[in-house]
Amino acid sequence: MIRIQTEHIVDFGLHDKQADFVASDAHTSIFLGGVRSGKTYAGVVKGLLLALEHPRCKGAVIAPTYPMVRDVCLAEYEEVLQRIRVNYTLWRGRMVIELPTGSIIYFRSADKPKRLYGLTLDWVHLDEAATMPAEVYHIAVDRVSAPPVLERGQIFLTTTPQGRNWVYDLAQQKDVKLIKVKTIENPFVSTAEIRRAKALLPDKYFRQQYLADFVTWEGLVYDEYQPDVHLARQAPARLDEVVLGIDPGYTNPAAIVVVGRCGDKIYVLEDYEQSGLLERELVEVIKDFAARWSARAVYVDPEDAGLRAALRAAGLPTRQADNDVFRGIQTVKGLLRAAVTSRKRAGLYILAGAQNVLRELSLYAWDDRKPNTPCKQDDHAMDAMRYAIMGLVGTTIIDFRPIGVGRRAVTI
Repeated sequence: MIRIQTEHIVDFGLHDKQADFVASDAHTSIFLGGVRSGKTYAGVVKGLLLALEHPRCKGAVIAPTYPMVRDVCLAEYEEVLQRIRVNYTLWRGRMVIELPTGSIIYFRSADKPKRLYGLTLDWVHLDEAATMPAEVYHIAVDRVSAPPVLERGQIFLTTTPQGRNWVYDLAQQKDVKLIKVKTIENPFVSTAEIRRAKALLPDKYFRQQYLADFVTWEGLVYDEYQPDVHLARQAPARLDEVVLGIDPGYTNPAAIVVVGRCGDKIYVLEDYEQSGLLERELVEVIKDFAARWSARAVYVDPEDAGLRAALRAAGLPTRQADNDVFRGIQTVKGLLRAAVTSRKRAGLYILAGAQNVLRELSLYAWDDRKPNTPCKQDDHAMDAMRYAIMGLVGTTIIDFRPIGVGRRAVTI
């Protein structure tokens, strides 16, 4: 193994399983980790070591979207290079880093897989691989089939599982190096934090996100809903704040859901669905709801820029909704479960007048053909409710950059 000599030794601060992953020379290695388990950082260190120890080699880092590869992966590679005091050249327009060894690292997104063609590579790092199509992995295999420098190309995946999709199938193969890391195996994550998550989160979501288990999602999405717990007779006399969630539509009905907060309790107060409304008519209906409830903000489907502009022109405080569907669903599920575990002192409650929400709660189901994805039917009020709740309380899951312990020393 070639080492580049300078005057200092680098301690990358890897915990044991991170070190095992970094040391793997398998053609395909998978770091299957829970949140804060150290998966992305382990991938960064592995990529940099290959680039530093093998002059003139070429690697590629691929994330699900361009913002993720730019704001997460590229930023992480730069942070580590600066910390270990290695000079580098970044061509930001081309999304390429060149190291003093002559090695090159390309940063690409997986949303347009065919753009990966044309690269001949020694290694590929797929970050959050389970959220990418399998085609990206197959293209990566092709790209490292004739590596310029390494004797054998390497592909390494860092990801949290997302149901039993192609990553699950890949992990079953005997020649694939699989390293599974639970969140608790990062020594800098407290057991109290794990206990809190286990108490608040649905079991399947906790197992997937914290235990790195492959779980299947089937049946009703909001199976935590219990009418005797979550159905509220009336709203509090005073609410701390109220927001609206809007799922636009014309042929399909447009949906409006009003959500308010009183302390630790979240209330679905009222809803509305109507098809065939022109944009100007929908704006007037939304204005009426916003005025009656003194809404702080209106959260609109991010794909409808036109409606957002029209609402702003009408003087309404309009925001682009968070449309991370799976994360939003888990936030709602966490609030439903909190109402049960807190004995009605906190959590999510629905008034009887929100008839569309109550109807869809009994119909909104997982799509058994697509992991972690609900069926696109009986979902208009569900989407609008999710937009409002995410705007009001945000997400219950926070994924910080992992911190490792232990040592992996390399002379550079």
